[in-house]
Amino acid sequence: MTWEIGAMDQLSDYMKLLYKELLDLYNMMDKDLANEGRSYQVGYSKSKMKKLIRAYFDEAKWYHEAYTPSMEEYMDVARELTTFQLLSTTSFTSMGELASKEVFDWVVNDPLIVQGAAINGRLLNDIAGYK
Repeated sequence: MTWEIGAMDQLSDYMKLLYKELLDLYNMMDKDLANEGRSYQVGYSKSKMKKLIRAYFDEAKWYHEAYTPSMEEYMDVARELTTFQLLSTTSFTSMGELASKEVFDWVVNDPLIVQGAAINGRLLNDIAGYK
């Protein structure tokens, strides 16, 4: 996925608004963090957003192909769909000096605590949705 305004031409009309808002958000974050010398943090957040978008694509593909994934396949995608990985990464951008490059390197690699929280949230949501 490229993060350029020109890429918007490849999208359906209904997706263009969402894409433009994402670009604006990340550009604003980049500008704000650049003033503090921390613009590198935006790349971490973008990488997690890309994973989330790929997970939505995988889920839609499964639906349209009437494919039932294995539990392992499902959980790999479902963990991303909780948005916990994206939010835990992006939340560090507002923590100033407390969030060093090492912190981002740690969280972007999905440590067990992040995986566990995402799995817990996903399964609780699935159980509640089933009832």
